[in-house]
Amino acid sequence: MPKRISLLILLLLFTNICSVPPLNGEGKRLTMILDNYPLNLDPRVGTDQASQRIQQILFNGLFKKTKNFGVEKDLLKEYKIISLLKINFFLKRGIYFHNGKELTSRDIIWTFNSMLSKSFKSIRKSAFKSIKKIYHRGRYGFTIELKYPDSALFYNLVIGIVPYGSKQNFFRKPIGTGAFIYKKSKKNILYFKANKKYFKHPPYIDDLIIKVINDPISRILILKKGKADFMINSVPPEFIESLKRTKNHIIDNYPGNTMYYLGFNLRDKLLKNRNFREALSYAINYKELMKFVMKGFARRAYTLLSPEHWAYSDKIKKYHYSLKLAKQKLKQSQIKHPEIEIKCANKEVSRKIAIALKYYWGLIGVKVKIKTLEFSSFYKDIITGNFQVYPLAWVGILSPDIYKYTLHSKFIPPNGANRAHYVNKSIDTLLDDAEKTYDLKIQKTIYEKAEKIISEDIPFIPLWYSDNIIIYKRGIANIDKYPSGEYYFLENIRKR
Repeated sequence: MPKRISLLILLLLFTNICSVPPLNGEGKRLTMILDNYPLNLDPRVGTDQASQRIQQILFNGLFKKTKNFGVEKDLLKEYKIISLLKINFFLKRGIYFHNGKELTSRDIIWTFNSMLSKSFKSIRKSAFKSIKKIYHRGRYGFTIELKYPDSALFYNLVIGIVPYGSKQNFFRKPIGTGAFIYKKSKKNILYFKANKKYFKHPPYIDDLIIKVINDPISRILILKKGKADFMINSVPPEFIESLKRTKNHIIDNYPGNTMYYLGFNLRDKLLKNRNFREALSYAINYKELMKFVMKGFARRAYTLLSPEHWAYSDKIKKYHYSLKLAKQKLKQSQIKHPEIEIKCANKEVSRKIAIALKYYWGLIGVKVKIKTLEFSSFYKDIITGNFQVYPLAWVGILSPDIYKYTLHSKFIPPNGANRAHYVNKSIDTLLDDAEKTYDLKIQKTIYEKAEKIISEDIPFIPLWYSDNIIIYKRGIANIDKYPSGEYYFLENIRKR
């Protein structure tokens, strides 16, 4: 009998087709895999994809995102728009932080005032520059007065609320009101337990373990061996076919709005030349690139906003593959023997994009050097402007105000995410005008004008919107699909 068991175990390890059944007492433990470690779990600071996703299970905001790119009340019971510059808010009662203290308006005011203080370092504060002051209206009420109308305010109020007194080092032991409580982190593993007093309902799993595994092959093997239950958007597309042959996992993919793009540094002597940027854009074989990198799990992007978004415009300049036009634009740029460096993260998708670009741009005479960095170092270089070209993705785009955050001249880092250092007075005026109205029809007209100008200026190159790809063990239920890949569903997920 022992020999038969040993042979069976060896067979499972070699074929990798069966998952190991949970040990006694592990039936309500869910193990999830991420491909990058969260850089900062303080919702006032962390802006990388991993951080923002995990923040959603630790914290609640005044609002939360919806599936159709809107927002709905979360911590709020109600709100009243008194004028374009004044809004009253009223909290739900009986909501408690993980440390047992009740959420009140004092915590709301602290969250925003602490983040907006001069001593607090965060690029997220730029999203709240419209706030003139915020003050109490009793224990559960508060008022926000604005310096100017801010049509994106409610979108930005999805940010997680932290307890009164939380300092800059809050990320070491984050405390929120969310469905899960942070316990500890050890090496590349984060441990969470269910918040049994969660104001909506206790989660259906007792423990959540998140393993951060950078290597894609290791992620696949761990999943196949049954050492993890679930992955979302952490599997390179080239592995999907092999996973489809397993019987113990379900693979689901659906359209998403994560937008991959190429960022330019417009302060660079080469890249500030629009003809040169257009040459680079025409030289890319987008269809082939998507097939090479995404294996068909993507669709072409032309703007920051996906076609499903209410503010999306199709009245833009679209760049298609044309070596003839690419060479023509390069000649018009009058740049001789150009050499540029692509910085990429040590992720499969990022590296593949860089490799393909080196080939495409080489065909028109552009010499390319690739520099690969660990993600935290790569991201630091991007937000500090230490780059020429980089591939990256915008995740979970919700408000069309993303244009102001990424392309308005006032939002150049460290004040925002205009990493291109793009400056266009016409765009600044249009984006300011869009902010001054809550009428969506007027906003859409303004954004259409802005998107047309931006597409012609080409301060960045949109590549594609990636599909959301979910892989999970049979027996996992209640996976709610958000086009933007949110983690809200973890509070409802079940494991049988």
